[in-house]
Amino acid sequence: VATFLVLTYPKTSEHWASAACKLVIGLRILLPACQGLVLIKQYPLAVGAYESALEALSEKELDYRKQSLYWAGKVSLLGTKDLDKAEKHLNALAGLDFGYKDLGALLDKLAEVRKN
Repeated sequence: VATFLVLTYPKTSEHWASAACKLVIGLRILLPACQGLVLIKQYPLAVGAYESALEALSEKELDYRKQSLYWAGKVSLLGTKDLDKAEKHLNALAGLDFGYKDLGALLDKLAEVRKN
């Protein structure tokens, strides 16, 4: 589609070259790659990749931000067992959308693990 648009409407090449467009295209590739790292149990790499995505995201890309916070928190809690990182990411997500997926259950699990 992008090639067709650039060839048909040359001014669109400026759009496809913009940093924002590259970021969105990169995230559409990066986030599924993070999921692949989780599937092969490379949890520290997955958390690092999600954190990199969070650093690159602006406040305007709310859906990507929530997805990255959710998975960074969940993998930190259940995969790497890094409770501080899990708390940081899950609390940030709770500030954006407390009803996101099973966030409440993850926060309960975090509190339970901290208690024990």
